[in-house]
Amino acid sequence: MVGLERGKVNLEQHKDQWKEDYREEVTRLKLLLGEDSLDFEHIGSTAIKEIKAKPIIDMILVVDNLE
Repeated sequence: MVGLERGKVNLEQHKDQWKEDYREEVTRLKLLLGEDSLDFEHIGSTAIKEIKAKPIIDMILVVDNLE
């Protein structure tokens, strides 16, 4: 499961699957947003192999115009 039960914070050893989860979500978002999305970046603790992380995939969307 990706994510946490409400009110809980659990840190986990890094999982290579998180990178694939990120890629799959980017694919879905690109289909939804079309040309409005320029790029995505995987940010937060799940993007860093050397540390424990909350199992939540954080990402940032890059756009040309906020409108």
